[in-house]
Amino acid sequence: MAHFAPESLAHFEPESVAQFVWNIQAIMATIAAESFGTNIRATITTTVPNFVRGSLVLLTILYKGLQQYGIEKLTSVLITGLLCVTVSLLMAWFSEETYGKDLDYLEG
Repeated sequence: MAHFAPESLAHFEPESVAQFVWNIQAIMATIAAESFGTNIRATITTTVPNFVRGSLVLLTILYKGLQQYGIEKLTSVLITGLLCVTVSLLMAWFSEETYGKDLDYLEG
């Protein structure tokens, strides 16, 4: 089994990682804004990042719970990360395309 070497991450600049995270948040806010009517669009757009931050608690519980069952730290990280990526890909696959959709509507 290959071991994770922190030195392999030495070539990443902190600024590029921060820009990547910022861009992901912008995409997430745009998708949220396009998914709801104009009467609740601002509320949803500002609430979604808070839900993402709040999910960190659940991910931490999963990570620590896996370790309590005797799973190694690296394996716990891989399982948690794989779960996050799988859920993300499923949500992207099943999300509705908004290109060409009239976004001026009210939720009712």
